[in-house]
Amino acid sequence: MAASAPAIASLYQPLNSPAYAVAWGVRLFHDFLHLCTYVIKRNHYYEALSYAWGNASVTETILVNGNEWQATRNLVAALRQLRSQEPRTLWVDAICINQANKPAAREERALQLRWMNQIFSAATSVIAWVGTEDASSNRVFDLMRNEAESFTP
Repeated sequence: MAASAPAIASLYQPLNSPAYAVAWGVRLFHDFLHLCTYVIKRNHYYEALSYAWGNASVTETILVNGNEWQATRNLVAALRQLRSQEPRTLWVDAICINQANKPAAREERALQLRWMNQIFSAATSVIAWVGTEDASSNRVFDLMRNEAESFTP
């Protein structure tokens, strides 16, 4: 998942502001278009998306801050489903954490991974995306529905 070098530079301003010495900073993805940096100590409301990245070589283009960005199909499917519901502010690891293979990005990524528990805990909700519907997922939900209907406490 990547954007071009100029796009990465404009998307990923370093998370090394003096404010981050007191609290931890993250990037949040607004309304499926804009990536902004926040200090979470200020109680920003956001949802965290938990999902499987899927095949990293099979991507689709999305726009982030006006730049073309390559995201895995599974992430794109999740974003499309969520976008159909309402505008949102999301924390999405593949977009909100700088994935570049440069020393500063690797250091930031390691720090963000250490904060993962706090990032998910501070979210107003966590969305678990298991993928798009198919025949096998329908069977699983049918089985769960049948079990729930036959359950007697």
